[in-house]
Amino acid sequence: MIYLRTGKPGASKTLNSVIELTKIDDFDRPKFYNNVKLFMLDLDVVQSFSGWFYGWYFPRLQNKPAIKKLQKIMKRVHNEDEFIQLSDVPWLQTYYEAHDHILTFLHWCRKSYSKKLLFRLEEFIQCSKGSDAYNFENIKRYNLHFVHFDNPNDWHKLPNTSIIFIDECQQFFPPRGVGARVPEHISKFETHRHKGFDVHLITQDPKLIDVNIRRLVGKHIHFHNAFGGKRVTRYETSKCIDPDNYFDLKSCSNSFPKRDSNFYGIYWSAEIHTHKGKTPKIIYVGIFCILFMLAMGVFFYQTLFSKDEKQHSVDAAPVPASSSLAVNNLQTQNPLLELTKDVYVTGYWKRAVFGDFSKTDYVFEHPEKGVFNAEELGFRVEPISPCSAKLVFGDIDIIVTCNPFTPKPKFVDYDNEELELASN
Repeated sequence: MIYLRTGKPGASKTLNSVIELTKIDDFDRPKFYNNVKLFMLDLDVVQSFSGWFYGWYFPRLQNKPAIKKLQKIMKRVHNEDEFIQLSDVPWLQTYYEAHDHILTFLHWCRKSYSKKLLFRLEEFIQCSKGSDAYNFENIKRYNLHFVHFDNPNDWHKLPNTSIIFIDECQQFFPPRGVGARVPEHISKFETHRHKGFDVHLITQDPKLIDVNIRRLVGKHIHFHNAFGGKRVTRYETSKCIDPDNYFDLKSCSNSFPKRDSNFYGIYWSAEIHTHKGKTPKIIYVGIFCILFMLAMGVFFYQTLFSKDEKQHSVDAAPVPASSSLAVNNLQTQNPLLELTKDVYVTGYWKRAVFGDFSKTDYVFEHPEKGVFNAEELGFRVEPISPCSAKLVFGDIDIIVTCNPFTPKPKFVDYDNEELELASN
């Protein structure tokens, strides 16, 4: 099958390709690659000075003065599009020659492969270390390594059933002009399955490679990293699509894998070393708008509802002593209120005062202390109903009622003549 992986610079297309290739559980198929710099799963690379320096020595260096010194040298060498060689740092020769380079390869295998795929290699290392069998030739049998091949145009000449990995493939398979002859290395893609090849091609955009290859793609995986962050959007479909077409992407399945930092350094990547995440301005504008709306919501809530809440608080506040209160329900230290506590209306009558006008008189009693002479004590009696009256003393109003727990007494209206007869 032809696998096409695309994505703009910084989308982690090469990194995720390596991650997916290391998950292939097939020990019998050889793996070849091209155009991946300092690939630490290449046995020749891990034995080279550059492989040792970038894959083992420099990442473990703790001496800060030595790090700064090497960084200056590295910057100069990298500006020339080269990697550190022994000739650049000859004082490291002893360290390089004394190092066990199998440990470098094992280190990167442990970071990239699952324990299941590593089991046989780990067993071999444990049993063979210190013996003559402990060498790279014997490690090759476990088929966890990749082999570099020089000419991508000769991909079809590799051993049958090979897994072939080519980065930036547009450099080798660019679009042809209209009517141009189809070269052999392009036409061979038409029969790649006859030899059991799986070809993994990586480029920034499908339109950068030959149209014949695009038409033969069996799985297109596109990576998109809009914000340059740690997570990318992974689109997958069974044919080559246009990543810039909204409807093409809509038809794909998608996931959001995170960059696996275990694979950082497994190959030299300008993207990993130079691409920094940048949050678009629209994100900051959106956050500001949300905070502004929340602040305005709180402001309007306090403005509109605080008055109602204050009014409710006033309504719920205790009534002061100057209000009309039932003496039986009021707990206070006022002596007048204490004096009238448990005093009830036990009778009343009406007497004519002038013409049709009449005055209501009440009988107040305490269940234990007897008759309560309210007017003699200075209270002014104001009628409310036959069973309730208001005693007024200055600013204090006290409501006195019948005893609700005893039978209601019968009240009789007397005129003045009856009162006079009753008094004789």
